Amino acid sequence: MKKLLKIILVILVLLVIAVAALAIWQRDNLTALRDGMNMDPSAIQVELDSSREEFADTMDQYGVPQKEFTQEEIDQLVRGEITPEQLASSMLQNSGGTASSSSAGQTPDTQPSDQQPVSNPGDSLNEAIRQEIATMYVLRASYEGKLDAIVDSAREAYNSGQNKQSVLLDKLKELTALEKECDQQVAEVTARLRELLTQAGQDTSIADQVEETYQAEKSMKKAYYVQKFQNG
Repeated sequence: MKKLLKIILVILVLLVIAVAALAIWQRDNLTALRDGMNMDPSAIQVELDSSREEFADTMDQYGVPQKEFTQEEIDQLVRGEITPEQLASSMLQNSGGTASSSSAGQTPDTQPSDQQPVSNPGDSLNEAIRQEIATMYVLRASYEGKLDAIVDSAREAYNSGQNKQSVLLDKLKELTALEKECDQQVAEVTARLRELLTQAGQDTSIADQVEETYQAEKSMKKAYYVQKFQNG
């Protein structure tokens, strides 16, 4: 009897630890759930717009152009036919030039007209910084596109008469995998960005801001879908 009680106690302790770990891991989702159920839809949109404006300011600072992606480009990202890095490079190449050194927080050197421009190592660093910021911009669009695709497929499954609980569990797995994938990609981009900013002798807080705006926008996007589901 004592041995059985000991086994039960161990199982209960393990369950408590598992539940605690799950609660920590799900904290962001619980916050989004709370916001989605309590916030007004217009307030959610205001928060989304605010996060986007903050990131737009960062793009402007480094001369990274904003682009309205076509549905075909989004579909290519969702299908994996093009990588965020490739689309970011294309976006920069089609912007008609590179950012000036002054727009990236550096003062341009004036040179006599009869001399050829001297290659500045800082220029390549600034271009690499712009590439990472542009990649982050594409990642956000890719995440939204994949998220919308999952939601659309769930809606189709519901309408086709499939078991709602089964559909919900399947889509939850997809959403969890998508978030993990996107979080990892964002972490890699911000790590590279922080390293490049350090090499260029620039303030690395911009990398923290990029990551923070991503997290804030992701949370509000979840709240948006909770609100949408709640309102039918």
